[in-house]
Amino acid sequence: MTRGMFVTVLYRLEGEPVVNYAMSFEDVVADQWYTEAIRWATSEKIVEGYGNGKFGTNDAITREQFVTIMFRYAKYKGYDVSIGENTNILSYDDAFDVASWAIPAMQWACGESLIQGIADGSKMNLAPQDNATRAQAASILQRFIENVVKEN
Repeated sequence: MTRGMFVTVLYRLEGEPVVNYAMSFEDVVADQWYTEAIRWATSEKIVEGYGNGKFGTNDAITREQFVTIMFRYAKYKGYDVSIGENTNILSYDDAFDVASWAIPAMQWACGESLIQGIADGSKMNLAPQDNATRAQAASILQRFIENVVKEN
């Protein structure tokens, strides 16, 4: 799944709202299937891009990027995101591989049971820099609906 695809999924869930917001991403081409979705998500601070004027529309989305966008989307929707504040992700063997900017989102996603570890022999990993597959994205979205949306 690409970053542009995932943002478009959320945008369509919101009914494709029209926003008047000037984007500064040099790699987001005007009048493409993803353009308005990225405009909306940026205007609502659901996405921030890479910080170098690039969004990475066609880049595969990593698991930590995915849950960070979900975390920001949940905040946008007004859902309680404090669930994971005390969640200890250190039980995962690769917890120290989670980027510092993604830690609160990863704790929330684990606390809400949105993301589960990936077994690697006797180890359980979060695999934060691995690309999120469409199957994983579907599972996380389903758990989001069951665990977060239904609670609110």
